[in-house]
Amino acid sequence: MTSATADFDAFCDGAWDPLLLQTFAACGDLAVARDSLERALVDAWHHWPRATWQGPESYVRQAALRRAAWRIRTHPFHRSQRLTRDQRSTLQALDTLSLPARRAVVLSSLSTLDPARIAHETGETLERTTALVAAGREGVASALGVPAEMVATRLHGLAGAARSAQRPVPSRLREHGRRRRRAWLGGGVVAALVLTVLGGLYVHADSGPAETLPPAVGPEVSTKLLLSASDLAPLGTAARWTVVATGAVTGSSGARSVCQTSRLADPDGLRAYARTFRFGSGQRAATQTLQLSRTERQARAAYRRALDWFDDCSSGRLQVLSAYDVSGLGDDATVLRLRQQTATGSRLSSYAVGIARTGHILTWTALTVRGAQAPATTAVVTSLATSIRRACASSAAGSCREHPVAKEVSDLESGEAPGMLTTADLPSVPGVSSAWRGTDAQATTTNAAATTCDRTNFASAGSTRTTARTFLTPGAKVPTRFGVTETLGRFPTPAGAKGLVAQVVDRLATCQNRDPGAKVGPTAQQVKGPHGTSWYLWRVTSDISAKRSVTFWMGIARYGVNVVQVGFVPGNDGQDLTAAGFQSLVERARDRLLELPGNGQ
Repeated sequence: MTSATADFDAFCDGAWDPLLLQTFAACGDLAVARDSLERALVDAWHHWPRATWQGPESYVRQAALRRAAWRIRTHPFHRSQRLTRDQRSTLQALDTLSLPARRAVVLSSLSTLDPARIAHETGETLERTTALVAAGREGVASALGVPAEMVATRLHGLAGAARSAQRPVPSRLREHGRRRRRAWLGGGVVAALVLTVLGGLYVHADSGPAETLPPAVGPEVSTKLLLSASDLAPLGTAARWTVVATGAVTGSSGARSVCQTSRLADPDGLRAYARTFRFGSGQRAATQTLQLSRTERQARAAYRRALDWFDDCSSGRLQVLSAYDVSGLGDDATVLRLRQQTATGSRLSSYAVGIARTGHILTWTALTVRGAQAPATTAVVTSLATSIRRACASSAAGSCREHPVAKEVSDLESGEAPGMLTTADLPSVPGVSSAWRGTDAQATTTNAAATTCDRTNFASAGSTRTTARTFLTPGAKVPTRFGVTETLGRFPTPAGAKGLVAQVVDRLATCQNRDPGAKVGPTAQQVKGPHGTSWYLWRVTSDISAKRSVTFWMGIARYGVNVVQVGFVPGNDGQDLTAAGFQSLVERARDRLLELPGNGQ
């Protein structure tokens, strides 16, 4: 056993209980907390030198809290949990706080961090952290009807519930981390990053009462619960939909949709069925899968795994466009929209995926459409509601709520470098046949995303933490300069971040005056975007000789104390993005900033 392996295993054994307790208290859902912490540990082993440099406990805690915050997009206490009355009231009291206040109270009560370290990890100033802790403790104390001095004791009382969670085996975590690294370094199936097989990952530690289905329930889940052709009317004229095939799904056989890295979201489930449909002569196609889990806990994990398939999708030339949280439908529901283009740009396919869970039953429907005009999100939600209605004919179902409200969520969790673009965010480029591949995010003192007009240096502008990554298309017939570069900087204050953006805007506005060989245009901007964000973009052409010039797309976006700069250098023969295409990329980079904690306005 190597020193790194021994250090990681010892860290897992010693840090699991306190970190799980902190994540559980922060999000209010033990299943989400456990899953978030496990994935954070896998990521830590994947980046162990960096995690060790930062401090493994800090690295893992921040990753787990960030993932858990994204996962809890509906009220956490609607989920079935075995809690004492005191534990439930403690979580409900914490839920009355804002997310920054809840994190501050949790870390001040359940960790050994001093206020300065809490401020550092949450991205707040020391003064604001102190205020958040004081106000948060008073809020929890008031909700519980106890003195503020008792808040920490009540939070420690959640430990009993946290100990009922299954503890992962460090060697299995390391194996998942090795697979992830091999996938990245080999440029192979990037989707192997998704942790699709968690069976056998755990050993039991006082797992508590089981949620196993009664034997009589299983046979009630059959192909009768699948959608019919007429149920797809919201996705196209009902008469034009036909059933192509219906059958059981196993780990080695059965239908599989785009982005799925395995056929089963729950490898230990009781049974699964799928039905495929075709619309007209094949302009559209759909696949619905229905899976029954042994326990509701396993069904929740299967839902999260299915969601990861699609929002972490790295299928060649496929781009995740948007995601919608659907409340009021079953126990959990999400809709995602994706797009894929051929290398020549001659054919475009659009995808819409609806994923929902009710009790022990998980269902997902993937719709494929030739062209850019996929059905509206409301139509996909209507179809998903029909799936839940059918599933609710089984006594294995849970909530049968059917008043869906879809809300777009801009803070898609990337599964890669927090706050930065992923391969799934990048648009396809005409004439480029290879898929995008991204380097790991690394600390940097340079800025490859800058143009000759702005020559932006994040460190000189006051950034306290600057990271960068590059996206290339290995094997493609493109010039060596072709690719996307991204630099992310974190500033001590929002004013510092605004100052850098203002500097870039000013330099681009005066570039042609300072450099007669430069041409700037077209430009676009959104000065006051959602959550106080802003972004700007430019197309810059610079003469490098009397006969040669180089063209760049460059954009910059800010959210709170974080600034991201994105550059794209086109290739030859039309290997370029349109202004609208690059704007979408800059807006996605802006959205990725919302993953980061501690942003002020």
